Amino acid sequence: MFDGLLPEPHNTYVLKLLFELAHWHGLAKLCIHTDLTLDILSNVITSLGISLRTFEENTCAAFETRELEHEQAAQQWCQEKSIARGVSKSKRPTAPNSSKPQKQKGLNLMTYKYHALSNYIDTIRCYGTTDSYSTQPVSVYMVFCMILLTIMADIRASSNTEHPKLGHFGLAADQYRSKYRELSDESAISA
Repeated sequence: MFDGLLPEPHNTYVLKLLFELAHWHGLAKLCIHTDLTLDILSNVITSLGISLRTFEENTCAAFETRELEHEQAAQQWCQEKSIARGVSKSKRPTAPNSSKPQKQKGLNLMTYKYHALSNYIDTIRCYGTTDSYSTQPVSVYMVFCMILLTIMADIRASSNTEHPKLGHFGLAADQYRSKYRELSDESAISA
């Protein structure tokens, strides 16, 4: 599908880069890794970095690329919004301002996502395969619930013993014990 879209040598650079990206993606998303697959992934990441730099230096430099019309319209809308902030609401323009030329854009490899490629192997070794965890932020509410459940479990465990100290939570356990008893009352739950 991509073969022959660009003249040589750019066609070869694009095909090599697409293969390297697909190879990296296939290895990075494996559900089971061994030392051998991680070594292969390390070699593929090195090769991918070389291919990306070659693509940027040769192919990207050979073609003049500009921002899309909707990107220009979005920038224009943001500028108008910042100027008219508090005065009036402006509507998003449907077409870009023809008086301003579209900005020249190129591939920027100096971003974190390219830098982080080398961290995949250590992350997989430390935390497991990429399907076994999420990088989504945890809400404060969920953290609070987990802390509360931990305290309640400590209270429950300490109330079954004759120890004068209520586990390692001390005074906090006393405060939550009374709240826990109120919550355990069925009438308090239904109210």
